[in-house]
Amino acid sequence: MKKMKPMRILSLFALLLTGLIATAQTEEKYVSYTYPEEYTLAGITISGVKYLDPNALISLSGLRIGQKLDIPGELISAAAKKLMDQGLFSDVRITVTGKEEENIWLDIHLQERPRLSSLRFEGIRKSEETDLTEKLSLPPGSQVTAHLLNRAERTIRNHYIEKGFLNAAVDIIQKDDPDLPNNVILNFVVAKNAKVKIEQIIFEGNDYFMDKRLRRVMKNTKQKDLNIFKGSKFIEDKYEEDRAKLVEFYNENGFRDFRILGDSTYALEDGRIALVIKVNEGKQYYLRNVDWVGNSIYTKDQLSRVFNFPSGEIYNQTMIDKRLNVDDDAVSSLYLNYGYLFSRLTPVEKKVEGDSIDLEVRIYEGEPAALNNIIITGNT
Repeated sequence: MKKMKPMRILSLFALLLTGLIATAQTEEKYVSYTYPEEYTLAGITISGVKYLDPNALISLSGLRIGQKLDIPGELISAAAKKLMDQGLFSDVRITVTGKEEENIWLDIHLQERPRLSSLRFEGIRKSEETDLTEKLSLPPGSQVTAHLLNRAERTIRNHYIEKGFLNAAVDIIQKDDPDLPNNVILNFVVAKNAKVKIEQIIFEGNDYFMDKRLRRVMKNTKQKDLNIFKGSKFIEDKYEEDRAKLVEFYNENGFRDFRILGDSTYALEDGRIALVIKVNEGKQYYLRNVDWVGNSIYTKDQLSRVFNFPSGEIYNQTMIDKRLNVDDDAVSSLYLNYGYLFSRLTPVEKKVEGDSIDLEVRIYEGEPAALNNIIITGNT
């Protein structure tokens, strides 16, 4: 990666070591830089900038009219540093433009960092250039700073990492635009390199389910096997989907506290990797008691029969939600079929004891909806 190094603040050192350029308003007067002398700041000007507000820049410098300051001194050094720290300038030069008795006038000359004129790409197809241009979102005129370059590099690398090119590399070359002063062309040289393939998927911390069973849960992230039609490429966004599938799988089998602690990869031969996934299965839970609160239309026994989730079953949060609200014959259908369109059933874990969970289903029945008017349109 070629990065542009910040230009040294040569003028700042010149200020501290060799002195400022002094030009008197009425006649040239000597300003000594060997021994600090106190002055009153009578005026400040900004030069060298085209796109930035001079008043805002003076404010950023920390200098103000009427201020007492030593020349040379810490306030001048601090002002130059504050402006350089903005990341907008390649050079800051503070000079004396006038001196009259104890009053002094200063000019802050700023060299703006170059601005972007256009983007170019090497090593990728035209369609990829279009995608990356949209993702980078760098309009002409953008100021080219170290932050902008770093962000652009990350954006391009992440774009290809998500597609399985874990070893993608980006080289950014800046070239002066011959037609526009202080403008540069950014040339992104992209080396995607080969997609990374998974040789092994290893689980750590799993006792209840074997590695082989967990690999089957991961529909998109596969390790190499004898079936040439099964892909083993590592695609980051697909892997994130498979992580979610692992959590869902454990939850459906009663492991409500299951967590993925982390994952890592290490390189094997031929550019392949091993993927290690560390998990904490937690405890397997079972449904013990179900209580119904807020019901007045149906009895608890009627609701329990429709719920049809016996005590002692594995605590499956997905199935519980289906039996309450999703299935065609779910408990909620009892209310909806009789016009209680605004009814709600909310399951709450009331008590967790050992490996058992007591569930309380809170019901808001509401009022039955009444049919007011039927309007038919489109009939002729």
